[in-house]
Amino acid sequence: MATHRVRIRLSRDEPCGRRATGLGVVPLGTFILGALLLTFLVAPWQTPWDLTLLQWKLAPWSGLLATTLYGLAAITVVGWVTFRLGRPEVLAARAAAGLKRRDMRIPLAIGVSLAIGLAVAVP
Repeated sequence: MATHRVRIRLSRDEPCGRRATGLGVVPLGTFILGALLLTFLVAPWQTPWDLTLLQWKLAPWSGLLATTLYGLAAITVVGWVTFRLGRPEVLAARAAAGLKRRDMRIPLAIGVSLAIGLAVAVP
């Protein structure tokens, strides 16, 4: 049985890896950012305020604070990657390679509408 070696060659000339990476990562990151930010802002008003205060008094570290810290960390990481791949030098390298620039308002609108739909459907 023959074994095949896979060689991964990273070029130092290309910022942030391959040029085509941004084609999938940036729209996905924009979608996730839109959904996470709106969910993070709407979530406190979905739960009754008395229940939120009771949860905070009973166990502040177990649920509420951990969820808040996790949400902030996820927003930070996804936002950093998305904005890093949207830098002008990355966009210029993708344009030089002949890759077209996509409109990020569409994935953002889908993410926001998903968060609004979940906020309305899940009381």
